[in-house]
Amino acid sequence: MTGRSSIICQKAISVGEHCLLSCDILIMDTDFHEILNQEDEIINLPKPIHIGTHVWIGCRTTILKGVDIADNTIIAACSTISCNVSKSNVIYGDNGRLLKEGVRWLR
Repeated sequence: MTGRSSIICQKAISVGEHCLLSCDILIMDTDFHEILNQEDEIINLPKPIHIGTHVWIGCRTTILKGVDIADNTIIAACSTISCNVSKSNVIYGDNGRLLKEGVRWLR
C-alpha cells in the first residue's frame, strides 16, 4: 500500500496476500453516521470488506462497505466499488463494471 491511502474500519476489513494497493485509496466499512427508517431502526450498519488474494487496486479508488473482491482481480484507477466483484482474472471499473476479461498481472 502506498502513500496517502486510508483504511477506516469499524466492523472488519481483510486483505489477502500478494495484493498491490496504489496511492490515494480509501477503504471504509462504515458511513460514519446512522440513518433510521420509520421504525427507528438503523438501516446503514457497518459491513465487512474482503479483498481477495493477488488483487491490484488502482490509484484514487474507493472501496465501500460490504464489498467482496475476488482473487486475481484488477480494480481500475479512479473507481468506486460499492458492490461485490466476483469474477477472477478481470479488470473492474467504476461501480463494478467489467472492463476486460482474461487478464492477469505480474509483480
